Amino acid sequence: MIFAQDGYGPSEKIEDGIASGYLDGVVFSIKHRNPDLLPHTISSTLSHHPEIDLFLDTHFYAAQMAMTRPGKIPDYSLFETGLVRKDFSVKNISNYARRIIDYQHGLGLTNIILPSLTIANFDGGNSYLSLQLYEAALDYMRETNIITQAKPYLSLAFHEAALHDDEKLSQYLDDVTLLEDVAGFYIVVERNPGSSPQWQDSRTLAKLMYIVSTLSDSYEVVCGFTDFPGLVLLAAGAKHVASGWFQTLRQYTGSYFMERGGMNNGKFRYASKELLTQVLSEPDLQSIIRKGLSDKYIDPTHGSDGLQDPNNLLFPQPAQVLHQWKTFRDLGQRIQDASNPVDELEQLITQAEANVTELQGAGIVLDRDSIAHHAIWKQAINTFKDGVL
Repeated sequence: MIFAQDGYGPSEKIEDGIASGYLDGVVFSIKHRNPDLLPHTISSTLSHHPEIDLFLDTHFYAAQMAMTRPGKIPDYSLFETGLVRKDFSVKNISNYARRIIDYQHGLGLTNIILPSLTIANFDGGNSYLSLQLYEAALDYMRETNIITQAKPYLSLAFHEAALHDDEKLSQYLDDVTLLEDVAGFYIVVERNPGSSPQWQDSRTLAKLMYIVSTLSDSYEVVCGFTDFPGLVLLAAGAKHVASGWFQTLRQYTGSYFMERGGMNNGKFRYASKELLTQVLSEPDLQSIIRKGLSDKYIDPTHGSDGLQDPNNLLFPQPAQVLHQWKTFRDLGQRIQDASNPVDELEQLITQAEANVTELQGAGIVLDRDSIAHHAIWKQAINTFKDGVL
């Protein structure tokens, strides 16, 4: 249900998340892993945690970007970045597919993510090239008999803006579901720059719910780079959602592969089960503590000792992400166990709104951007229930 989205500086975070029972899997990343060390990391994880699902994101969907922050990707020699249309001849497509599949299979992975390109328009060039990549990859897995040893997952990466075209979206889903031997999908949505991690457009969120719901009828769906909206996708039918310890691991944008300025100012966000959002440490969490509401709004499991003094909040990143994974798992379990997951999600939103009102009555006005998505989620659910397409 909850996967770790691998990123820079993993240290013991993922191992601790597995040992704590919060994680069901990991999406490793070649951007952040040394190619000399990754085989041992995966082998060790497979050996010590055979119950965990492991995937490897090669980030081929971003191969057309002129990356200024590619991390370790060039060290793997699986593909060059900044690819253009002429780089996708039939021969090259076959070679990309072969290299990416062989590498994952050689690591002992039994879940293999097939390459694709980020789709800006479901009727555009990248949609057709992605279908060619899928077909080449599936053909290669059949020819080499890898198909009997590992499950193929189609990487389905697209811009948020692509969700506005109903007809083309529906046709593309028809096309990909005609492919044989597919076990599942790994979905990555490239969000608009500056957009809210919790989502700010009810119509596109409803479309995303539709995609997940449609595919989950016949396939396993894994959604990458999610924050609290991962709960919405679990309600729509996703089997797993992945999330990490930086915002760039909870919301994918093009800046993930580009240089970014700015420094951490010491503030953090607290994943609140009761409010269904990432609460600002200053001033929102401080105000909650000052009003004596810690027992209700602060989970005592991870790092709570550092959240007693509102003037000196200490919540180190390892504790932050463990708490976040625990929060997502607790809520996700409740949603997936419900007889009607979407109705259960609606109840959770209604309770979160009631808690916001309670805080307002205590004189605590939360940052508007932290809670605006409650209404947006409800609108998306209503649109989804009425039939998006």
